[in-house]
Amino acid sequence: MDEAAKNLKEIRDNSPFRAWLHDRKIWRSDLLAEAETAVNTAKQNHDHACYLTGNARADLAKQATPETLAEREKAIEDQQDLERDKVAEIEAMRQALHSPEWLDEAERQVNHMLDVQEIVSAGQLEQSWGQTRFSHPPGLSAQEIERRDAVLAEQPEITKAVMEKVAQEKDRGLEMDL
Repeated sequence: MDEAAKNLKEIRDNSPFRAWLHDRKIWRSDLLAEAETAVNTAKQNHDHACYLTGNARADLAKQATPETLAEREKAIEDQQDLERDKVAEIEAMRQALHSPEWLDEAERQVNHMLDVQEIVSAGQLEQSWGQTRFSHPPGLSAQEIERRDAVLAEQPEITKAVMEKVAQEKDRGLEMDL
């Protein structure tokens, strides 16, 4: 707005007679008309910006009551607490992953899986009513059958997964033999 007003003043100062004729509507100066339009437009834009700024400040003042600020701070703190809890949980899982207990458990499960693989591979698998059935190879002692059944019953989910895998491998082997 100041720039447009300065420009208009310079035009009027450089040609006072032309400005006088223009003001009396005796003669129209396009240059003065454009400068006046620029000043009016700048003033309207300034007034509108002041109006919007005032409205924004009023809205902000309405929203920024002590209660709303306290609520926002509480929400931020709650979110930070959730994030800290997530970080603590991830750190605990990371530490548990590298703990000797976890490594021992993982090794125990792998060894169990290998034992089940060996037992199932040595026996017979049959499909009956959509279920895989297992039978031990003939000639095993009652003690050995009991020991093998105990291994198979120890972790049923691992036993089931290994049986399904061995059955698929045997099916593929039969298909390839054909």
